[in-house]
Amino acid sequence: MDLNEYQEYAKETDLNNPLNYYYLGLAEEAGEVAGLRKRFLRDEGNIDYDRITKELGDVLWYLAMIADKYNLSLNDI
Repeated sequence: MDLNEYQEYAKETDLNNPLNYYYLGLAEEAGEVAGLRKRFLRDEGNIDYDRITKELGDVLWYLAMIADKYNLSLNDI
């Protein structure tokens, strides 16, 4: 699946929230990714791969929704 296909698929799960919802969601999920990195440093390299995969997926979803609201494709970005 390429990025544009993902974006189209992700839009099917969108509930048409206000634009700020997506910005705040992106910031929240990026913070969760940063927190995982912090714990990685603290725990000397032990990372929860299932969790980082989920959180990065959440970041990608919010990014796809913001791009869509501005009529941008992920491939263009």
